[in-house]
Amino acid sequence: MAARIDIVELIPPYNPNTREWVRETEEEYLIVGVVLSGDAKWTVELGLGEFVRDEQGVAELSDSVRRTFAKLGIHDVIHEDRERWLGHGTADGLELATSFADLVDEFVTVRPDLLGL
Repeated sequence: MAARIDIVELIPPYNPNTREWVRETEEEYLIVGVVLSGDAKWTVELGLGEFVRDEQGVAELSDSVRRTFAKLGIHDVIHEDRERWLGHGTADGLELATSFADLVDEFVTVRPDLLGL
């Protein structure tokens, strides 16, 4: 597992009403992106989602994502795409991004067999 990588907050120039928190790294499976776009609409993208192909692994990752969202007060979670989840609620973006970075780090440590690397 890579060393802890800082999460940065971005204000996209194309939409100043959108806020974004990103953890970027050379290891694509460790990338985390969290976007808040008006009315407490959250999008979380995990690079890990592109690497977990096993049906059981996808289910485990999705369950972990839903638990993390719930722990932080985000509800109505939808698994939109392999690496993208949507939810609604009030949360702190940095805390959300940090929680998902921790989830990814733990998943990679506990279940490296599911990465397909």
